[in-house]
Amino acid sequence: MGLALLRRWPSYRRGDRYRSFDKKYSSSLLRPKVWTQVRCFFDTSILLPAALTAHPNHDRAFGLLRQAARETKPSDLLCLSTHVIAEMYATFPNVARQLGIEVTLPQVFAEIKAVVRHLNTVDLNEADYFTALERCVDLALSGAVFYDALHFQAALKAKADILYTENRRDFDRLLRADELTIRSLPD
Repeated sequence: MGLALLRRWPSYRRGDRYRSFDKKYSSSLLRPKVWTQVRCFFDTSILLPAALTAHPNHDRAFGLLRQAARETKPSDLLCLSTHVIAEMYATFPNVARQLGIEVTLPQVFAEIKAVVRHLNTVDLNEADYFTALERCVDLALSGAVFYDALHFQAALKAKADILYTENRRDFDRLLRADELTIRSLPD
């Protein structure tokens, strides 16, 4: 069908064991003995390809999420913002259609819930919106980059060490000093 997360997202059961929903990945693996304490924030441009198996970046995006889920403890070190949820709902059906996948809104809703269930959701309040606006004003940025500034603010609020995105250009423009590291999907 082209949807991935409901079948293959890591699920932690029985203490120190890792399981996947997909039979292809169903073997139990021991979690690593050394956990990283790196807090990761994921943009829509990473989560959407991870959810769509037909997406050209699916394997790399899904692999990144699986690796992060295996290596990070506790799971609240993996974050997304409430704005990512809205963007996923707005773009998922159109991207799926472009990839030749017919998807219903209940399926989109289920995939988004599968993402949210495994990541820590960062809520933005009025002060966060104004902080994002102030960043854009200070950097003389306007337009759609503001929506990326909301993600950036959520990553800062979550105290993320790394923000993963395929839209580095806009996020690089928002960066000041050593606030966090911005990375794209690994090759």
